[in-house]
Parts: sequence; C-alpha cells; structure tokens
Amino acid sequence: GIAVFKDDKLVGELNGLESISLLILRNHLKNATLNIPSPFESTNFIDLYIEKSKCETYVDVINGTPYIQSKLEISTRIISMSDDYKNLDKSTIDIIEEYAKNYIESFIYDFVYKTSKELKSDIACFGKYAVSDFSTWQDWQDYNWLNNYQNAFFNIDATINLKSRYLIVDT
Repeated sequence: GIAVFKDDKLVGELNGLESISLLILRNHLKNATLNIPSPFESTNFIDLYIEKSKCETYVDVINGTPYIQSKLEISTRIISMSDDYKNLDKSTIDIIEEYAKNYIESFIYDFVYKTSKELKSDIACFGKYAVSDFSTWQDWQDYNWLNNYQNAFFNIDATINLKSRYLIVDT
C-alpha cells in the first residue's frame, strides 16, 4: 500500500486497488494484474493483466467547486479464467470489456472520493490541472485548493481494450 499524508501528518493508507488507482491517474502504472469477478458466474474470476494505461485529466472550477474529469485508456489481456469457456467469441469479449470498464471505474471512483472526502489529500495531484483556471498566483493561493478539493465532483470514463481473443482456444 501507500501512505497518505496531509500537512506532514499521516492521514491514511491505500490498499492495493487504491494504489493501482493512484498509479493510473498519475500515468505511472507500468503493469498490474487484476482479479475481477466473472460477469457470467459470480463465484468465478478472471485475471486481467493491465499492460498499458493512459489517463488524461481535465479540471474546471465551476462556481467555486472543482469538477475533475479523467479519461482512461487501458489495454488488458486475459491471463486466466475460472470459467470453462471453449472459445471466446466477440460478444463474450464485449461483455468482459464492459464489465472490466465498470469494475475499474468503480474502484477509481472509490479512490478519488476517499482521498477528497475522507483523507482530504490531493495525492493524485489534480490541483496542477486546476491552476490554469486562475489568472494570478495570488488568486490560486486565495482559492486554497487543498481546502476546496474535499468538495470536488468527479467523472471517470474508462475505455478498455481487451487484446486476448486469441489466447483462449478450444483444446
């Protein structure tokens, strides 16, 4: 995990998914493996290998409140499945991609709301995108980003590209 500080004080720790969220949002994730529930059978799982991710973040201050949008592009591979599929057709891949999209967006939403509302610490460095909304450095300082970050609203939009269609074949 990762320790979270605010004003030189330890305010919390991140678990594995929260750490992955931070790395994705800061464009520092090199790769990771996620174990997600199967969209077909809730007692089964799919291991996805994230081989590449890209995040573009935009921040607007609207009526004094930060609105933070992050667009994610994530390339994954299926490395194992507990479901016994003989073949993965396009519709099955589409279902897995959509499920993975919702799963990843969900844990990233949990992360950003935890850091803003509970920990009140901008460890994802969203403030660097907000500074351009202010005319002068003094306006930025007067706004007090770290105090206003706790009021932020978020929009996370992930696109998942599952590249594993050829990995699982009928034996």
